[in-house]
Parts: sequence; C-alpha cells; structure tokens
Amino acid sequence: MQNVKGPYISTTTRSRVPASTLNVRHVDTDESADRIRAELREDLRQTTNRAESWRIQKIAVDLAARRIESTDLKLQAGRADTRDLLEAQEALLDARNGASAALIDLTLARLALFLDMELLRVDESGVHAEPLPPPNAEPPPAGPVPADDPGAQGAPASAWSAPGIGSDGVVPGRVGA
Repeated sequence: MQNVKGPYISTTTRSRVPASTLNVRHVDTDESADRIRAELREDLRQTTNRAESWRIQKIAVDLAARRIESTDLKLQAGRADTRDLLEAQEALLDARNGASAALIDLTLARLALFLDMELLRVDESGVHAEPLPPPNAEPPPAGPVPADDPGAQGAPASAWSAPGIGSDGVVPGRVGA
C-alpha cells in the first residue's frame, strides 16, 4: 500500500465536480473584483469633484465678501444706494450657503469612499476612520493589529483628515449615545 501525504481528491469525487463549475467561480470572482474597482473609482471621482466644487464655493464666498466691502465704500461715496448693499449681502449669504452645501457633499463623498474602502468602524464612542498608510509603506502584517499597539501601521489621522473628520479620525457626533 502506498503512503500518501497531504490533501487529495479521489477520482470519484473529482469526476463529480464539473470543470465548468470551477470556471464559473473564477469568472464570478473576477467580475466581483472588477465591480469593486469600478465602485472605488467612481467614489474617488465623486470625492474629487466635490472637493473642487467646495474650493470654488470658498472662492465665491471671498468674492462676495469683497463685493460687500466695495459696495459699502461706494455707498459712503454716494455712488451706490442701500439696495445695492442689500443685494451684495444677499449674494454673500447665498455663497456661504453654497459653500456649506458643498462641504456637506464633500464630507458625504469622503465617508462613502472610506466606507467602500472598509476604513470606517463604528463602536460605542462613535464612527472612526482608520488611518491610511503612507504611500510607500510596507503592507501591514496579516491579522488584526491591536488598537493600543504604538507600532501599528498607518499614518496619523491628521495626515489625511478631511473636513468633517476630526484629527483623531472621529466623525463628530456620537452614534447610539
């Protein structure tokens, strides 16, 4: 009798599993990986677009504030009336509201990206964003890294914190408290 070591599949079992089943599983895995990549690209695209929108809205707020100053000086010089100043103040309010909406959209886009990248965790103290590793970092070791490990992989949260996410990686507001 032969001494066989290691896992093996008997010829009767092997003949019962059609090769097409194995190919289907391989195709499903490839399609799933492609779908995940596409979703992450879309999330990143959305985040980039929202960041640009927020930057533009901040410029609009600065411009509207300068318009108020200019209109006020013209009013003092007698070359404008009160209505012009009120219109400039309304434009500043609209610009601030637009900037606030753009910041909210950016924060939601970033949270969606972090969620799809599986970088968010929820516990009794709130929602936490895991720190991203620096671009040239070695891959983390296999298995979980204890939270209190000072040598844990990743950059400090302040290195990538976004508007709406604190420097400690915590989204303001408590969950379940």
